Amino acid sequence: MVGTRLGVGHSGRTPGDKRSTVIPRLVPAVLCLSLIGCQGLPNQELESDVAERTHSAPIEIPVGDGPHAGIIKEVLGERLPHERGPDQGGTDFAAQVFADGKVDFAEYEAAMFHTVACVAAEGYEVDGPLRFPDGFLVLYPGVDPRVYLTYQVIAPPDSNTQADIELSAVMETCDVEWRWWVEQSWLRQHVPTEAEVQRWLDRAWECAREREYEIGDPPSVDDDLMSVVFPGSGCQPWLEE
Repeated sequence: MVGTRLGVGHSGRTPGDKRSTVIPRLVPAVLCLSLIGCQGLPNQELESDVAERTHSAPIEIPVGDGPHAGIIKEVLGERLPHERGPDQGGTDFAAQVFADGKVDFAEYEAAMFHTVACVAAEGYEVDGPLRFPDGFLVLYPGVDPRVYLTYQVIAPPDSNTQADIELSAVMETCDVEWRWWVEQSWLRQHVPTEAEVQRWLDRAWECAREREYEIGDPPSVDDDLMSVVFPGSGCQPWLEE
């Protein structure tokens, strides 16, 4: 994957919302606000992280001769980010999706619905799939956040460390069973070029100056992006005017 390696997850809910989650869902390219709590965020990874995986060997699933066949085969040829348990139907589902060699948003959404149902089947209350602006704002410079789907687990107020560990394990199991292969095959279609990343950032910084937000000179993705682009900020650099 190419382009800027940072994403920022903002919740569309207010910090005081009692439905906020407990465990921040952290993946290398998506940083969640731990004060709000994020879960079910898209799994975009650095190439080095992919190379270091040791979980679950690549799987053989037939792939049709469609426009995304190359991406799909690349995803299937990689090890999973977490250990996969006994097959619960995820392999057959992926085979159906990949039969025509393409992945569209409806199929990505179906994978997320399966994932949410999997987590819910373990006794958790789950909200999702969510799509911005109804869910988290996932910032990945150069990409429209509406390509992402997320979900949220509503944790009880008396949740503790052991409960959080158990929830994390359930989510990991459900993610690699239902979501991973399809989501990766969808998201990798939207990896921006360096030029697209730069235009996206230029629009963000221009909006910040117009609204007199305080940013560095020059502005920095690491230091300034979260204070410029957030729900209600008025800055939507993914929209070209």
